[in-house]
Amino acid sequence: MKKVYLFIALLLLNISVKSQYLDTNWVNQYDRVSLYQDSKITPLSNNQYLLVHGLDYIKLGTNGDSLTKGTFSTTITTLNTVNSIGNDILIGGASTNGPELCRLDLNFDTMWCTTIFPKAFSQGVYEIHVDGSDIYVSGSGQSNIPFIAKLNTNGDTLWNTDIPQTTFSNLTSIIKLSDGNFLASGNLDDYPLAIKFDSSGDTVWTYQETIFISFSKMSAFEKNNGDIVLIPYRKFITLNSSGIKTTESDFTLNHYLDVVEKGDTIYLIGSQRDNLFNGNSYPIVEVRNKNLDSLYAFIDSNNIHPLVDNRFSDGFLSSTGEIIVSGLVRDSVNITANTWNLKAAKFNGTTVTSIQPIDKLRSIVAYPNPTSGLIYLNSPSTILKVKVINIMGETVRIILNNQQTVSLSGLPAGTYFLRINTIEGTSITKILKL
Repeated sequence: MKKVYLFIALLLLNISVKSQYLDTNWVNQYDRVSLYQDSKITPLSNNQYLLVHGLDYIKLGTNGDSLTKGTFSTTITTLNTVNSIGNDILIGGASTNGPELCRLDLNFDTMWCTTIFPKAFSQGVYEIHVDGSDIYVSGSGQSNIPFIAKLNTNGDTLWNTDIPQTTFSNLTSIIKLSDGNFLASGNLDDYPLAIKFDSSGDTVWTYQETIFISFSKMSAFEKNNGDIVLIPYRKFITLNSSGIKTTESDFTLNHYLDVVEKGDTIYLIGSQRDNLFNGNSYPIVEVRNKNLDSLYAFIDSNNIHPLVDNRFSDGFLSSTGEIIVSGLVRDSVNITANTWNLKAAKFNGTTVTSIQPIDKLRSIVAYPNPTSGLIYLNSPSTILKVKVINIMGETVRIILNNQQTVSLSGLPAGTYFLRINTIEGTSITKILKL
């Protein structure tokens, strides 16, 4: 039996050497708002960030401190998305004329606003993708008319493609693919919708299927082999490069609204749940590799009232490699009905073991796993420190001075991570306490 434990532990460690760990820089709450609408965040110059909710904005410093606040003054009446282009800001949404895109300078003065096409009662622009000097946008012109469009940096519409559907539909995400084409994804009523198109606006293929996902933003990323992974409500749907579904999985109760890529790692941004309906809900950033193996999760439960739809909803990878996210939560300290707090967080990203000492790190054995409390460590290198980290990213125990055992006694049952610092480097492995 001991050999079985050793084999399992060694197998887990071979995986965990490549594991990722989110190092939290800061997690801050900001203004209380009464409109339940997903917040957005985008980079500004000088390592500053723009947090947006509705038509209101807060400029954040690199440490998450609130610098200035204001309200956008443009033709947009409903704001759905925000992005950056050079030193300027792009905001998208709907005006009284139709889907609208505006470019603002760093003083938030309007440089131009463009109505993509005239359409009364438009849902508006929901996604902005900047590709060099080209700006691609997508959204919903009316309830059953999703669209994609391309503009130049002067706000001229180069082309617009309507993709009429039979019922409510929207395209909420655009990514560029390795073959130079693009993918817009979203929903057709309660089902997933994805459209691959080229830079001229011609459709390469369309994927849609009656898989229940509810009305939701659907993000996507491309795997190294060219497969595309769609991330609708609680699912992963993998398509090959021709748009044919190869796999589908219900992976968790969690609901992910955005995805950030960093090399071979993805960061899933959304809401962690313990029940499908009427359960606790907390903002989450989950780390996975592109094979969809779960590596780590940061769950924010600090001063949060869990019985509402708390969530992170938007994020990006900074030019220096940090993950920046934003969301909306109900404060558990000052609970007020129908109000929420804006939230933003910054993570250093991942800490990975170095290449040189990887053989020694792989030979670290932690057993038994699962454990009822006591874990034995077998390491060829001197252990400097072991941190025990819970699933919420909190350090709950520290062991120093080359100790060969780690006790989880007194801690609740669940998943923990051992961050083992040795003179050769750092290894992270996952432990299940029974």
